[in-house]
Amino acid sequence: MITRYGSNTAKMSDEPLHSYDGLDIGAWANQDPKGVARGLVAAANQGDPLALRWVRRLVKHRVTDSLLADVDRIVRGELWSAFLILEPSSRKFEWRLRPRRDSLQDREKMFGWMVAWLVTVDAIDGLKRCALKDCRKYFVGGPRAKWCSENCGSKYRIRKKRKLDRERQML
Repeated sequence: MITRYGSNTAKMSDEPLHSYDGLDIGAWANQDPKGVARGLVAAANQGDPLALRWVRRLVKHRVTDSLLADVDRIVRGELWSAFLILEPSSRKFEWRLRPRRDSLQDREKMFGWMVAWLVTVDAIDGLKRCALKDCRKYFVGGPRAKWCSENCGSKYRIRKKRKLDRERQML
């Protein structure tokens, strides 16, 4: 069963992972725990139906028992290299995880692994949908972030100002 460790110190091993259709999972995971989230969001924004389904589900419902059951069904039986190492700089033990290379050949297993990683390192809180109604993109942001880009934020503020100006002219 997939469990949450609640640690933001979890990292991937430095060994490069398989790149699937331009999705370099190892690079995202080695950046930071939210690097996998950025990769999943990038695939969803490019129109990948499986990634879009997972991201929509995570943004709308967060972590539920049914989500954990689905992820468990997908990644069950997959071999993962998992071990603890002592990080010299921080003097803390950190998890190093790596899925088996051939498990990343299957697209459903790859995205299931990505969601399992996000749940494990508790990196789901940053997944959001852009607040601009015309924009249908997802992004990874901080607690106060509302838009996927500065452009969307600017469009929102301009529309809000024009609406207020129209209302003032009617009075």
